[in-house]
Amino acid sequence: MVSGVILDFNRTLYDPDLKSLVNGAMQLLERLRSSGYALCLISKKSTEERMEQIASLGIDKYFKKILVIEGSKTEEHFRECMDAMALPAKDIAVVGDRIREEISLGNRMGMHTIWYKAGKFAVELPEGKGQEPYGTVTSLGEVWDCLQAMK
Repeated sequence: MVSGVILDFNRTLYDPDLKSLVNGAMQLLERLRSSGYALCLISKKSTEERMEQIASLGIDKYFKKILVIEGSKTEEHFRECMDAMALPAKDIAVVGDRIREEISLGNRMGMHTIWYKAGKFAVELPEGKGQEPYGTVTSLGEVWDCLQAMK
């Protein structure tokens, strides 16, 4: 049963073009936390700048771990989240907008994957079975229903 969620920051929870949280992001975080899900956040970019941005948005309090990395996300980054949540891969869902990054990586590790198909990377389609998400959503409000279907 899924009891932890790894969330991508940029273009999943945060819209860099509008410089604000994506519609429904705060409601999703509240619902997940109040329902007992362990949460981790992964983001790219300058560590100090991004951490300040996450704190100024008021969402840092929702996460057991926040990873701000340079370069591509790796299995090691997802393992850090697993350790922080104290959960095995099979009990974790990954929510992200990149088929070829978060979804592919989550699938390789045996996690459940939810593709947030919106924005810049909505046209980035799976190139094979390893990139097929468990669920696809076009709004963050749909993530909850996907998670409930995993029970």
